[in-house]
Amino acid sequence: MLSMGVESRSVFETWLDKEKVFLATLSKEPAQETLEMEYYQKLVNLRDLESSLTVGLPMLPADTDAMYAAAASQMRRIETQWRHAIETRDKTQAVVEDLEIRLSIALRWENNGEDWIRVAKMATNRRYQRAIDALEGLVVARMFELSKAYICTQGINWRKHIAKALQGRSKGIKSALEGNNDAATAMCPACTQLSWEQIVDYAFLADFDLLCNGREDIRGEPWAQPAGRVTMDQHFKLLRADEEIACLNLEIPRRVTHMVDEDAFLIYQAQRLVREGNPGLAHQVTVQRMERGRFNTLHMEWLVKLSKEPGFTASLIPGVS
Repeated sequence: MLSMGVESRSVFETWLDKEKVFLATLSKEPAQETLEMEYYQKLVNLRDLESSLTVGLPMLPADTDAMYAAAASQMRRIETQWRHAIETRDKTQAVVEDLEIRLSIALRWENNGEDWIRVAKMATNRRYQRAIDALEGLVVARMFELSKAYICTQGINWRKHIAKALQGRSKGIKSALEGNNDAATAMCPACTQLSWEQIVDYAFLADFDLLCNGREDIRGEPWAQPAGRVTMDQHFKLLRADEEIACLNLEIPRRVTHMVDEDAFLIYQAQRLVREGNPGLAHQVTVQRMERGRFNTLHMEWLVKLSKEPGFTASLIPGVS
């Protein structure tokens, strides 16, 4: 804590709150930004549709009857496509007008206008961020699978199964990597592209550095640093340890009482069976008591050792059931 400049453990609670706020912002995009990007995309679509409709219908040659029949058939297809394009344009126009009402836009955004450029950059960033999210998820999943593949206790068949899964996962990573690099090129300025060799070399989560180009770079936050994460985890483990001690102060006497009562109960039942003339069953009860007693003795040895540790607050005196 001193090396990190943390003077009080209460700081960790603040760090946790900041982390929760950050994660909450990642759950969904702000509604205003989502509507603005949708409006921008619809404007782009509307502009493209209007550009395609500025070209008139072509004039097809029809010098002979055969050529006329072919030209008529082709013209009908073109007219159908033209009609569909007009319908699509009208639908897009209606969506644009609805978004203008929802966003309170008095004047439609012009190409290369201030709002147009701002939201265009926002849309490009979103595409890049989503590409990063997809790539990150696949790489992290691959790292966890690799960690399983190198566990010595895994059987050979299970490891072969994981190896096959990794081959399929690698194809997905390559596809996501291409999408990420395409999105990185579209950024202004262009972001650094990643190679397959870099992705394969990621072996530890600490080396995974794709989040630097996310919606918010959190690498400078103390709660995002490896040392900060470990220290914060230790803080909350200590808090849970206090709760666990309170629970053990109740559970240990209960366990001791149960062992004593169980032994007394089995002794009583064995004696009762002998008095009732059933020595065979009494012998089986005695065998059961001896077997249980060996485990209970081992438990008591561990509890006695534990009671000698500093800070032990439970009681080994059996209660009354």
